[in-house]
Amino acid sequence: MPRRPRFTKKQALMIVGLSMLMGQFLWQHMRPGHSFEEDSSRTSCRVLRVNDGDTFSCDLNGNGRVDAPIERIRLLGIDTPETRYGLSKRLQKKVKKGQPFSEEAKAFTEKQLPPYHTVSLSWDVSRQDRYGRSLAVVYVSPSDTQSLNERLLAEGLAVTLFYEPNTRDKSKFEAIEQAAFQARKGLWKTHAN
Repeated sequence: MPRRPRFTKKQALMIVGLSMLMGQFLWQHMRPGHSFEEDSSRTSCRVLRVNDGDTFSCDLNGNGRVDAPIERIRLLGIDTPETRYGLSKRLQKKVKKGQPFSEEAKAFTEKQLPPYHTVSLSWDVSRQDRYGRSLAVVYVSPSDTQSLNERLLAEGLAVTLFYEPNTRDKSKFEAIEQAAFQARKGLWKTHAN
């Protein structure tokens, strides 16, 4: 009778981890009606909660919870005013409310991204920021041509913010920001000429 191979605890954990990754890959890529071509441009994700105007949490792997940090999505190419949530724990104790227009930006994003709504994510060159959050351009529905990122800029609730190498939409976003500035929307209402 052949002997069964023995694995160390470390090897067994590696096998289990690789099996889980393979299962997640197959779930993402092999479900009915899904093609690999979709992944090159957009990935689906189910919204769980909105953290602030430019950050939300979603369920990418279908387990119904947030597996931080990669399932925290940061809207790419924009920056909204910080709510208290975006501040350090020390500052949260001192500050009663967030920056001007932070609540408006969060409310706008919450309206666009209700809980359990499925959105489409589009990636640029680098998929994560230095905090491990996924960086994405977010489309509220698969057929949308205007992203949530662009909508926030158009309403004057965000400013452009780009870091190399993720500059794919820079000129388009800057043009939208300039139009909101000229129309004195949101953040730009009180800005002098």
